[in-house]
Amino acid sequence: GLNEYLRCPLAFFYKVVAGLGKREETPGEIEAVDIGNFVHEILFEYFSPRMGRPLVPGDADPDAMADLVDRLFDRRFGTVEAGANRLLCNQVRAHLRDFASDYLRPLVEGHTIEMTGLERTITASREGFALRGRIDAVLRRDGSHCLLDYKSSANRAAHAVRLDRL
Repeated sequence: GLNEYLRCPLAFFYKVVAGLGKREETPGEIEAVDIGNFVHEILFEYFSPRMGRPLVPGDADPDAMADLVDRLFDRRFGTVEAGANRLLCNQVRAHLRDFASDYLRPLVEGHTIEMTGLERTITASREGFALRGRIDAVLRRDGSHCLLDYKSSANRAAHAVRLDRL
């Protein structure tokens, strides 16, 4: 008890006073953060061999992106034969195909693009505050450096079933 309190008073409060324990995991349930990390893993794997050279339209290949999703999904989450996993895999595949065809391809066709950094951790100090962050990708577009921040989450309410509209 006392050692727990000295180690972390807030954790002690939650555990002893409020009676809260660790969140129970539902077997097979995939969290949003896991999906976000998975998308980052896919994009890292996809862009790593394309680093340090100008991208060409062939580098924006929706089929190659989809194949990578299929290959890595099984390794990360298990078989896609199960219903929920099948739906999740299909959704990630569809979104990353769209990313390759609707965002990346027009970008590469209209600009000179070179990936110069992936998943970089940065730190800085300012006025006594230590800051730390992660940059998803650094690219050079037409000679200027740009940061690319992948967004893999969305407003859950936008995807909820609206019973009043059925």
